[in-house]
Amino acid sequence: MKDSDTISSWDELLASLETAASHPVDTAWQIYRYLQNNYTTMGSHQVRMLLVAYLKLPVDRPSLVHSCVLGIAVKISSEYADFQFPQFLQMWGYDRYLREEDKQRQTGKDGRSYPSLMQRVERRLQSYALHHQSEMPHPVDGIKDMVAVKVFEKQMNGKRRYFAKLVASDGMELVASSHLFPCKPWEIQGRMYSVSVRVSKEGNERADEIVVSEKTLQMRFRPW
Repeated sequence: MKDSDTISSWDELLASLETAASHPVDTAWQIYRYLQNNYTTMGSHQVRMLLVAYLKLPVDRPSLVHSCVLGIAVKISSEYADFQFPQFLQMWGYDRYLREEDKQRQTGKDGRSYPSLMQRVERRLQSYALHHQSEMPHPVDGIKDMVAVKVFEKQMNGKRRYFAKLVASDGMELVASSHLFPCKPWEIQGRMYSVSVRVSKEGNERADEIVVSEKTLQMRFRPW
């Protein structure tokens, strides 16, 4: 069963859970397959219930099915705002159960290179931290508090686009498109934002997500 693409119905899945002690790996794969095909329509409560049921199963860790469940949890976290991703990572055992394959970039059937499972987890964790800053016990790498010091426009492909120059207290500077900001272009300048910073394949830093900072503008910046 574990290598089959057969998708159980909800009733079949519940029946499998009732007897999971005798076939935990098969049940683990059934949970994963069901979530993979239905997580967007199930609702947060039911999704979390299945993940808790999975975490109680005595399956090998690390293992392929354990990594697959982590991969679907990344998608679930993006789908449901009340899914507490850091807590799930702790219960999953993120600090010790990644396989070596999970740390390597993957090549798809189309021949393109895709981020590793570890990269996808770290990106999702960074995004989660950006939107749930008060929940995080420690600062998360890649999130910077920055002030928008200037807004300017450019003509691109015959269209007018707005950009903002962002500056951090350590002197770091970024330019971000206005569409990343949670406000209108004319409302951007002079406010502090928390910025999720990513590094491109070329090694350039760029803003990936931007939210209004929960901190006040207390730091002094050099004038422009």
